Amino acid sequence: MARHGPAIFEGQPAVDAVLKQAWYTDNIDSIPDGARHLLEQYSKSEPEEVVPHVVKMRNKAFEIWSYACIGQMRFSTYNLSLLPFYSRVLERVRSGAILLDAGCCFGQEIRYLVQDGVPSTQLYGFDLEPEFIHLGYQLFRDRDRVQATFVSGDILAEPTAPEGQEIAGLQGQMNIIFASSFLYSDNKPIDYFVRISEQHSAAKAKLESLYTLT
Repeated sequence: MARHGPAIFEGQPAVDAVLKQAWYTDNIDSIPDGARHLLEQYSKSEPEEVVPHVVKMRNKAFEIWSYACIGQMRFSTYNLSLLPFYSRVLERVRSGAILLDAGCCFGQEIRYLVQDGVPSTQLYGFDLEPEFIHLGYQLFRDRDRVQATFVSGDILAEPTAPEGQEIAGLQGQMNIIFASSFLYSDNKPIDYFVRISEQHSAAKAKLESLYTLT
């Protein structure tokens, strides 16, 4: 059965030809201006190599996890910067707040923040798939200079489980949590929201009423 998830599932492609046609965009000759600007200015990529480089990284990622947001290149639209309160986020993080991108994929939102003057030491990202984080370093060509903290694991795993330990280490440290590419990805949005909220520095007070609703 086709589904989001690993590109190979039980020995078979997880996305059949029909779904791949819907989830995967071929013949890409351009990317959003914001992504192009970031790759040219931050990553120092030559203009003519930007699109082929992004497509190459997209193809590698889609072979690992067949997400529509990867196949359709939606990761090249930086959603945080489009929000009406983005300027407030910038002001807070530049002033010392700690930001977490939950479900960071390649860490594209984090790189955008760095390009906008945010110290990368104040930025954190986590993703279920560690290879996406490695591909992010390749995409942005910054492994030797970005100082953001990236961790991988399953946020619903027990903190003592191997797949939950790195994320558990972030608990209670975050001031701002961004999760635009995360909560839609499963059928347990409340569970995800509770676990994400636990990473916030004010989690105990904020979650008291949430638990009564669930």
